[in-house]
Amino acid sequence: MTAAAQVPALRFPEFGGELQSTRLGDLMTITSASRVLKEEWTEEGVPFFRSSDVVSIYKGTRNEKAFISKALFDKLSKKSGRLYKDDLLVTGGGSIGVPYLVSSNDPLYSKDADLIWLKNGEQTNGPFIYAFLTSQVFRKYLKSISHIGTISHYTIEQAKATPIRLPSLPEQKKIAAFFEVIDAKITVLQERQAGLERYKRGLMQALISQTLRFTKDDGTAFPDWEEKRLGDVFEVTRGQVLAMPETSPIPTIEKPFPVFSSQTKNNGLAGYHNEYLYEDAITWTTDGANAGDTRFRSGKFFCTNVCGVLLNSEGYANTFVAEMINQISERYVSYVGNPKLMNGVMASIKLNFPHPEEQAKIAEVLLAMDAKITTVAQQVAQMQAYKKGLLQQMFV
Repeated sequence: MTAAAQVPALRFPEFGGELQSTRLGDLMTITSASRVLKEEWTEEGVPFFRSSDVVSIYKGTRNEKAFISKALFDKLSKKSGRLYKDDLLVTGGGSIGVPYLVSSNDPLYSKDADLIWLKNGEQTNGPFIYAFLTSQVFRKYLKSISHIGTISHYTIEQAKATPIRLPSLPEQKKIAAFFEVIDAKITVLQERQAGLERYKRGLMQALISQTLRFTKDDGTAFPDWEEKRLGDVFEVTRGQVLAMPETSPIPTIEKPFPVFSSQTKNNGLAGYHNEYLYEDAITWTTDGANAGDTRFRSGKFFCTNVCGVLLNSEGYANTFVAEMINQISERYVSYVGNPKLMNGVMASIKLNFPHPEEQAKIAEVLLAMDAKITTVAQQVAQMQAYKKGLLQQMFV
């Protein structure tokens, strides 16, 4: 290791010199909690963290919580100690190496086999260690110790042996404070996105239940909604087989048309192609884990053979109708073997349709909501990419 490699590419100007090369086990006490049996879990009391809790917090998602009694917490704390502010929990199995920074001294207990407990020490700043555990330097170490072909684990001994180049405590605190500001901005944006998504869901429910109706431009009411079979409104077809190597990961002059597949990640976008099959249509996943997932596709696009397609030239193919179908499509999925929602079944589904002009007004509002959500989601992604770049430059 050369001296240059021991100095981060980006550093606050008041700090200099090479970083101390050490191991986490030389800086912190690394252990795990005492065992808690599942029958000792309760519906309320002291929060009991498992790896699923740490992962859900890290990803900003929700999961079902677990608790233990205060009496059991007190008993186990006397035996093995308790978590304090700036201690860390790190997942040891499954999605390994996911960190959680304890934010207060409130009672909290953790699962012994799931989570490694890093006790903050005199030489370390807990938020700095948390930032380190999210860096690419740490990710590379995890990859180097993972066993190919088996379930990955991150053990207490591996945690103790984890190499780290440690700045002085004042520099640690400054770096940690800097990333806390960035994380706070990301959190605000994520909460804004979640709020917009909740508002859209509520708006959809009000529209579908017809508790919220639009009127014509002259203020008069639109006709009552009509129940129709999807097969009577749409031409029901599907996409074509396409080898993914034929696609481009980004749009180009030669391959400008988006390709949609059965996945739900990235709104089903799988790449870009030089041909398109359809324009302004509704697609749904016909086979697999995401069977029934329904989306409106604006503009010209290609879709693979695991996508069913609903075509209509009279305005019925729009984001609102796609959302209405998506609300009920799951109940029509066959779960015998590989989940399926075939064309014939989709065509048989009955739906209450607004007048096309009312659909257009509804779709316009929903498209505006989607545009706002997309804008904020892009801001989240940009901030996360900015943070990732800084982590790469400030940790070695």
